[in-house]
Amino acid sequence: MTSHSAVEISPKPSAHARPGFAKDLLINAPVANPDQTTEEVLQIFTDHAGVAALPVVEGRLPIGLINRNMFMDNLAKPFRREICAQSCIAFMDKSPLLVDQHTTLQDLSFMAVQAGSKALNDGFIVTDGDDYLGIGTGFDLMRALSSLQAHKNRLVMESIDYASLIQKSYLRPFKQQMKAALGDHFIHWAPRDVVGGDFYHFAQHADGFFAAVIDCTGTACPALS
Repeated sequence: MTSHSAVEISPKPSAHARPGFAKDLLINAPVANPDQTTEEVLQIFTDHAGVAALPVVEGRLPIGLINRNMFMDNLAKPFRREICAQSCIAFMDKSPLLVDQHTTLQDLSFMAVQAGSKALNDGFIVTDGDDYLGIGTGFDLMRALSSLQAHKNRLVMESIDYASLIQKSYLRPFKQQMKAALGDHFIHWAPRDVVGGDFYHFAQHADGFFAAVIDCTGTACPALS
């Protein structure tokens, strides 16, 4: 890049976008090049109030990330503006979190934790090989992880509810057999959670009946005949 104006590099289109990957968190954001001056970067931040971090890209190669708050704080220091007026790279984090577009959100979360607080404050740069694709924010990452966790929990609860339905269907004929054979009786079956780990069995014979309570945890239970 030779221009001294902010540009936006659009992410390369994905033919089969699937949720759960770093590329799904891409946002449109302006980028700077290393030749831009401090005043030009200041103007970018002024024109884009919602931008928390500004990627610095040379050609299509990401080389750093400028945090808005740190930039403004440093710029306010005495003589800092004059000393660093020629190039914005003096304010640049030269080792931002770089992730490939196909990185899963789970792996990305581990990388963000290892990178420390700057990954949540500054966000991360998404790449296609060595090429810059875009930037993602720590807030969007946390929101996506929360959504995935909620989805997993919902699937687990649906599976448990379905298992409970199967279990009750399995026990129903035994309950009917006991009612027909014993008349005056009761069954107290109260699983601790939605699905019980223990169950009962009943079978009637010509000379009597067989009833058993089976404990799946290994504790001995009585069998009556």
